[in-house]
Amino acid sequence: MRVLTLDIGGANTKYALFLNNKFKKSRIIYNPVWKKGVISVLRKIKKETRPNIIAATFTAELSDVFEDKEKGVVKLVDACKKIFKKVYFLSVDKELVESITEPRKLAAANFVASVYYLEKKFNEGILLDMGSTTTDIVPFKRGKILYFKTDLERLMNGQLVYIGFLRTPLNTIKNTIRFRNRDIRLAGEYFAITADLFRILGYKLKYICETPDRMGKDRRSCLRRVARLLCSDVYEVKEEEIVNICTQIKEEIIRSISEPLKKISKNYKINKAYLAGIGAEFLREICEESGLDYYVLDKKIAENLPCIGLHEIVKDEVL
Repeated sequence: MRVLTLDIGGANTKYALFLNNKFKKSRIIYNPVWKKGVISVLRKIKKETRPNIIAATFTAELSDVFEDKEKGVVKLVDACKKIFKKVYFLSVDKELVESITEPRKLAAANFVASVYYLEKKFNEGILLDMGSTTTDIVPFKRGKILYFKTDLERLMNGQLVYIGFLRTPLNTIKNTIRFRNRDIRLAGEYFAITADLFRILGYKLKYICETPDRMGKDRRSCLRRVARLLCSDVYEVKEEEIVNICTQIKEEIIRSISEPLKKISKNYKINKAYLAGIGAEFLREICEESGLDYYVLDKKIAENLPCIGLHEIVKDEVL
């Protein structure tokens, strides 16, 4: 039995394949829905995996190619059914459904699969998952629902921070920096992203998304893009000054995630976080700053946790 689980995001489509309940492989495919749609990537995945059972979850419904979330969910469901015929879809109520009577319950439900996996394995804790675009901070205790069910509620309550390891424009994180003994407001343009910052600061990462200028992904190119935030270039701004800018923005990233993390830890009386996502290693620093115990999930699980968790739900409810 070949089980395929899908996590269809706006920028990346992820999948995991299981053969007779054993993990076989997974992939993260850069597929900007606003440019390419999802039909072609789903066809490619079907050809690669030849599945018998398919389950899917989404976050791509928020893409601005869709008029609203409900229409986005409907179009994503239709695309999945066109390629795979029979598909199970995950709702925020931890249920697998085949027909959609309440489309909004399928919106942004991928974190629910992650929580399901962690509840089974660890009973209680905080999911701390940094992907390319966002960071989830979700408390869990087996048998209880501690999470909010819409992205708006999650943003309002600190369970979702819209900062990711790759795609976040740097000037949306911190728009004023200290430079040559002055406070300078950064240019309000799409010049540099978190992938540039983390590459400059020496973190290991797969720069799978497009660059803002569609140029190189080497360190020199990253330095050039960050320099543009000061309406400048690498000949006007020294490398150590660019590194300092990145360090200031990194400190703001840590603060933006650690503050809600500490609040959630205190409110729910949970002192251990489980780290996932492509930014899992960076999240160590945030836990250390927050004074929390932490456990870094195995890499093959951490980078594709929603698909791994979705398989657990399929195993329990379908197989």
